[in-house]
Amino acid sequence: MSAAVPAQQMSYGEFVQAAMATQLLNHGRNWEIFLHGCSLGFADGSLEAALAQVHEREVNNALYANSPDAPEWIKADMPSAAVLAEYPQVSARFPDVFAMVGSQQATDPRNVPLDYQQFNAYIEQCFSEMDASLRDLVVCPAGHAWKQARRPLRWNDGDPLRSTLNGASFFIAPALANEHDEHQFGIEVRYFWQRRTLQRNDRTEAFGDDQHRVTLWVSQGRPFAAMSNSLLDQSASFFYADDIHALATQVSAAIRTALSRSVCTGVASESSSA
Repeated sequence: MSAAVPAQQMSYGEFVQAAMATQLLNHGRNWEIFLHGCSLGFADGSLEAALAQVHEREVNNALYANSPDAPEWIKADMPSAAVLAEYPQVSARFPDVFAMVGSQQATDPRNVPLDYQQFNAYIEQCFSEMDASLRDLVVCPAGHAWKQARRPLRWNDGDPLRSTLNGASFFIAPALANEHDEHQFGIEVRYFWQRRTLQRNDRTEAFGDDQHRVTLWVSQGRPFAAMSNSLLDQSASFFYADDIHALATQVSAAIRTALSRSVCTGVASESSSA
């Protein structure tokens, strides 16, 4: 389920369609405006004037929240470029915000808008780098090999972004399938790329978390429910890093530790000698 779009990232036309207004009687104000079930406060005049007041106010407040003068507890997403173009008089009140955002975008790749082709190229590069790092750092147990799901980056309509929003997995499994082997290992490294910003239809939208991350499963036993046991301290372990190789290093160390706990000591000693 996608997050609700805040008022400052909606054009005025979109805001008018999404907002709800309650006319107030014996109140002192004319209207209370709601968006996504939450009150955005009060406004006066006609309904159209009230909606315009509140939308402009939300844009103003979002810019203030991102200004150097705002207290730390005030947080808000920046207005979209399309919305800012509707309110040049509001943008002019906050020159420090645009100077600061420009500096952040210049130094932080997470904030640099990418088009769809660039975003998908980024995903493919990350996946390739993680694949190479894992194969370099992790020694597979004897009789096992790295495997990948079929078309891991393009199973959803041929689109890497759609296909990897919930992660893309690398697997270690027996080189030759043997469902009766009680000593076989099942290892899944589910990788999630670091956040990037997509620009489309004059709107920017961020996807991903602040760091690269991995969810790791390591089990031993037959590949059926309740016929294998986790070799980790819990059913799965979680890792985070700003650098893909650093993340792969954490994961490889955890895999070696997990395999050292296996009941097949000959295999474990070989895999943990890396």
